[in-house]
Amino acid sequence: MKILEQNLGPITNIEVLKVLERRGANREWSRKKTLPSERKAYSYLAHHHPEAPSREQLQAFFDELKPFNLKRGEILQIANSRPAALVEIHLIVENCEQRLSTEQQEDLLAKVQKHLPQKAS
Repeated sequence: MKILEQNLGPITNIEVLKVLERRGANREWSRKKTLPSERKAYSYLAHHHPEAPSREQLQAFFDELKPFNLKRGEILQIANSRPAALVEIHLIVENCEQRLSTEQQEDLLAKVQKHLPQKAS
């Protein structure tokens, strides 16, 4: 694997899933070319993000979160955990009650549901 750019920062689970797909972790015939850890990680992430959004959809989601002034780590946690309740937002966003009004918290949840819906049960 060739490193194109170093230290671009943390990436979401969805972005890791896309990298593993490009490496061939999802294809039976390329199993010999991928590491067992890559296949395990792919299997886990594919199970938890079965309908992963495209890079453009993910960027649109990140752009919609800009007015909330969230930290990069908070945005990553939101993208990875896909919160479905206000209590989950409170667990992710530091000092949530001081930084976000109830209306903003509900708007944030709506944006998560719009761009990163939970997997169907």
